Amino acid sequence: MKRLRGLTVVALLALIAGALNFAEGIAQIARVSLVEQPLAATPGLLHSLGSASGEGGSITPWALSLALGVVSVVFGVGVWLRRAWAWGFGVTLQWMVMIVMVAFMSLDGVTPLRFAMFTLAFSTLLYLHGAEVRDALDVGARPLR
Repeated sequence: MKRLRGLTVVALLALIAGALNFAEGIAQIARVSLVEQPLAATPGLLHSLGSASGEGGSITPWALSLALGVVSVVFGVGVWLRRAWAWGFGVTLQWMVMIVMVAFMSLDGVTPLRFAMFTLAFSTLLYLHGAEVRDALDVGARPLR
């Protein structure tokens, strides 16, 4: 079967998203701002504390970013190789990314990177539910119940 161009794009975007998440996690560890300047209109609940982790040093935000980065790379490789497990893995991952990004945006403010990651996850989730994509990944084009 011929490779769908969209699957190639999804695989490359997943690899890029993984790298960005990983870089964001490293930046959070080093307390360095990459592109994390909050948009002025949406400061978030914890914006006044300086970061989602606050001054208490919680490891949750950077650990989530690092984990999402690694899992995104695994998903990208699975889609690139057209493995059947990549479909379910990808759907679960996209939901997790959307939930984490909404949590980060509500706690620490909307940033261009977080908004882009949410939009990318939502778009990928919609694409993965296409019948031809499910068929290309050997999941089958049967309806979800």
